[in-house]
Parts: sequence; C-alpha cells; structure tokens
Amino acid sequence: MKFPQHSPCEKLSRPWSTTSVLRILVSLATLMPAVAAQMYERGSCPTYYSSILFTPEVMLDLISRGEQYLVMAAGTPTDTDTSCHALSFHKEQTYTYSYRDRRGVKKILSGTYVVNFPTQTSTGSIIINDFPHDVLGVDDSGPVTLQPVAYSNGITMLVSCTSYYFSYSRRFFVFLDDEANLNWVNPRDIAMDLRKNKYLPEEMNYKLVDQSCDVCKRTTGSCVDDSIVQPIRSLFNSIDN
Repeated sequence: MKFPQHSPCEKLSRPWSTTSVLRILVSLATLMPAVAAQMYERGSCPTYYSSILFTPEVMLDLISRGEQYLVMAAGTPTDTDTSCHALSFHKEQTYTYSYRDRRGVKKILSGTYVVNFPTQTSTGSIIINDFPHDVLGVDDSGPVTLQPVAYSNGITMLVSCTSYYFSYSRRFFVFLDDEANLNWVNPRDIAMDLRKNKYLPEEMNYKLVDQSCDVCKRTTGSCVDDSIVQPIRSLFNSIDN
C-alpha cells in the first residue's frame, strides 16, 4: 500500500510509503516511556523530533487542502456517538472544526490558531484556541497544542499532550483529506500494521473514527429531530403531489 502521489509543494512531492511512516513512528516510540492502562504516563510531555519537518510549506499545504477528516485516533476516549469529524485551517489563522453529534446534527466550532515552526531549541506545533472539553485531547475548555509528527500527501498525523503534576497523557490523530481515497489508503491497514509491529504501546487503544456522516444514530437507528427531518419530508411531499 502506497500513499497518494499528489502535492502542490515541491519539497513534499516525493510520497512516503506506509513503511516510511511506520519508521517515523518507530523513532518516536524509542523516545516514549510505556503507556499505563489509564493512558497516563509518568514524567512530562515528550519532545517529538520529527516535528522539525513541520515547515511553512507544510502549513500552506494543509491550508490549501481544505477539510481534513479524522479517520483514526489513539489514546483518546473519543465519543463513539459522534461522527464525521473534520478540521480545516484558513489563511487568516482561523480554523473550523465540524462533526455530527449522536442525533446526526452537524456542529461547527471555530476560532483562531497560532503556528510555531521548529527552531534549534523548540519543536513545531499548532496551538488551537477555544476548543471545548475533550475535543482533540483538550481536558478542559481552552487551547490545545498539536504537534505534527508525520506528514505525507493528504495524510497528517498529529499528537496532543496534556501535562499534570507528575504525569501526562497523549492522544494521536490521523487525518486524511478529500483526495486521499479511503479505499486506497485504508485506515484499518495502518492500524493493523501499528499493532502488529508494536510501533506504539499495546495499552493505547486505537479507534477508527466513524466517517459515514450518517444522520441516524448507530445504536438505536433513531434519526435527527424534526427540525432537521421536516424540511426533507416537505420536499418529498411536494414532489409526490
């Protein structure tokens, strides 16, 4: 399995293979202590050296790609009743994050972000402001710092980390853009390779995030409320008449 071969950035024109991404994860794993079953680890948030690859060209590419869909998460108690998560970065240093709640109603969050490119003394990051509780690793409402740890054509892996007194917790997120055909770049294959080769601790729970964007709740089959459904019913009634 190979990643899609399309990128507007000359420096990123050579696509990575799945093996290349997994090698990056191997290098990261050697820097990280074992994860406890509760997803808390001793010490402070680790430094991800691969984020030195996060350049202005990469950020411009992320902006130009538009919506990027969350397809896989690790180490996060993401609500399984939500679906269709998508993140967009805009040139004005604003972002849009959307998802569907348990009733299929689309929710849209927006705010500002700050980009810190890597230097000789610090790694690169994207700080997203005004996120609500438990979205992309935010433990309390406020900003969340995301570090790009792997990037290819249409595929982005970000990690968030929250520090506590003597411990921290990490969450990994894999995003694909519209052009990364999910039938060609299968998140299940990535997840299977990660588990098989133990590139990250077994205790960290991997989840494939629902991207069907279905308006019906999966557990009961009940759909969204009448405020959403009624206009659709009215349209079909008018056609039938």
